Amino acid sequence: MRGVAPVLFFALVCCEGRATYSDFDIQHDVADGSATGLTTSTGSWTYGSWEVDVVVSLVTEREEGGCVTTASLSVDTATASPKRYGLVATDCSVLALTEAGDIVLYGSPTGHDWSTQPLRVDTDRELIVLGPWITPEPEATTYLFTIAAPACGHECSCPSLSRRHGSEDLVLDLGRDCD
Repeated sequence: MRGVAPVLFFALVCCEGRATYSDFDIQHDVADGSATGLTTSTGSWTYGSWEVDVVVSLVTEREEGGCVTTASLSVDTATASPKRYGLVATDCSVLALTEAGDIVLYGSPTGHDWSTQPLRVDTDRELIVLGPWITPEPEATTYLFTIAAPACGHECSCPSLSRRHGSEDLVLDLGRDCD
């Protein structure tokens, strides 16, 4: 009977299939080491659970003369083929990932290193959530990023990235995706 308890614990904890994980990694690359070289900030979030795997990648490339951001999203469920979304090269004045880990939407920084925030997926509401993060006192407002792809007619979805700051919403439409 002494060996049954550890085996039962292992089976309940490790094999139930409901574990989730979330991870963020940011890399900074400077192509030639000079101040005028290409600098890339790459942020990749991954989320996995027993029902869905999600990979979000946000890449900002800065070089003398310009700055662009691209993004990709892959949602892989056990019941359907993976859905993939992509953001074409977008000017950093619209969306950027800073080297400090801040996500800047429409030139409005949050002042937070988002690498410390776990990614969460709400499969019932089809939402991907980053945050909430509450700013330090005295203003104490809340930031929250969400990615959603609601149906918008004719077998299409209309994905968007939104940032809520207190009661203010900024929304970046990510294009229309039709099957």
